[in-house]
Amino acid sequence: MGKMRAAVLIGPGKMEIQERDLPEVLPNEVLVNVKACGICSFERRLYTGDKKIGYPVVPGHEASGIVAEVGAAVRRPIKIGTRVALDLLNRCGECEYCRTGRGNLCKYMYKGNTNLLGGFGQYVSVPSEQVFEIDDSVSFEEAALTEPISCAIHSLREAKAQFTDAMLVYGAGPMGMLHVIVGKAMGLEVGVVDPDPVRREKAIELGARFAAWSDLDVELNQAVKEGFGIAPDIVIVTAPAVQAALSAIAVAGNNSRVVLFGMFPKGAAMPIDLNKIHYSEIQVMGSSSRTPHDFHLAVEAMSAGIVDARPMVSKVVALDDIHGALSETPSAEVMRVIVSLD
Repeated sequence: MGKMRAAVLIGPGKMEIQERDLPEVLPNEVLVNVKACGICSFERRLYTGDKKIGYPVVPGHEASGIVAEVGAAVRRPIKIGTRVALDLLNRCGECEYCRTGRGNLCKYMYKGNTNLLGGFGQYVSVPSEQVFEIDDSVSFEEAALTEPISCAIHSLREAKAQFTDAMLVYGAGPMGMLHVIVGKAMGLEVGVVDPDPVRREKAIELGARFAAWSDLDVELNQAVKEGFGIAPDIVIVTAPAVQAALSAIAVAGNNSRVVLFGMFPKGAAMPIDLNKIHYSEIQVMGSSSRTPHDFHLAVEAMSAGIVDARPMVSKVVALDDIHGALSETPSAEVMRVIVSLD
């Protein structure tokens, strides 16, 4: 059996580069030679031990690569050598959420005998439905960002975003920036709220009409009024701060849709003016992960050149340098660090 190299997490802060056997390819699976994999906040939480799904584990869920082998029962005409993006957050396919198209809410994610992640290994074998062909114009580094782009698409679909809607994004980190990119691609008018001047400038470069910061809702409302001329139709909260969520509801207008996208501290709660929600018909909703449909839309948008992920690739590191990349606290200038497994 052939061998491969993989970054294996054996405990909090303990990552080893190991030589492993190539994965077994089941009849309904596709073996992919991974070329690039993004480092997400999810992988950082796994690395620190804040998130645990069992050890040892090969992390990495934002991956792209080349098809190396196709299982005998795969009916799709997918050929060896095809360039693909991978959906590596496996769902059970059996619970009521998976069976009704809401696999992002799978009851048994990370449980049972499903494959787990694997993007920090040179090869991974996954069910064929988790393999998505990408256009030759999209680099492997960009294609690795299909997963977070699909999360932003899911968020905007939850908000029922429509052409020319005004969208205010709280937080100009990687996911906030992806909301800016996807929102602009959908024809939205976009504004950003963030305390960091470097990220505010970056948001403007990526197409935001304005980028503001104020702890005072009066000043923020003025910035929104000057930027949009109206209250935002959509408010996306990617910043993991209760104050951001409170401000988002305060700045919302009649029939605004407020999406809580970022993960908040455990047990976080906030006092809300329920009458404002009632009388203004404000819709407050959560958005978590993405569905296969969202992933498909992300691949199509990137392959067609509608969504450009190139500005999000801040740094590319080798597999041998992954320990340092995971230990490093990202600066304001860093959007996504990509691990090259080529």
